[in-house]
Amino acid sequence: MNVKKMKESIDLLKADLDGALLSSDIWDKESGSSITSFNPNDKYTALFGSIVNNMENSLNEIGLPPFGKYQIIDLEVDAMLLILNVKGKYLWGSLIDKTHISLGFLINISIPKARASLIEATSD
Repeated sequence: MNVKKMKESIDLLKADLDGALLSSDIWDKESGSSITSFNPNDKYTALFGSIVNNMENSLNEIGLPPFGKYQIIDLEVDAMLLILNVKGKYLWGSLIDKTHISLGFLINISIPKARASLIEATSD
């Protein structure tokens, strides 16, 4: 795990989203400990972790496969939650202003670039 490269992953997403990234945090899935962040909010990180754990447990209980590479949760306000799952070991949660970014750009350009950067940063 290269913390400097993890921070660079957040910087890459921040630049790609051009002002739409409100908050972002990468943490260890098992411990819930934050590794690096941008404009952190401990409540968001705890919320992201809780959402993922509860939904993964629910999916497992009903016999569905686990989450894939990412989840997007649309909020009633002008924001969305983006949660990236990397190697089942790290989670990356971001709060994004959806008025400044198109969903197509996020899904097809930003998420793959950011996730690839984090995979590289976590390669042993």
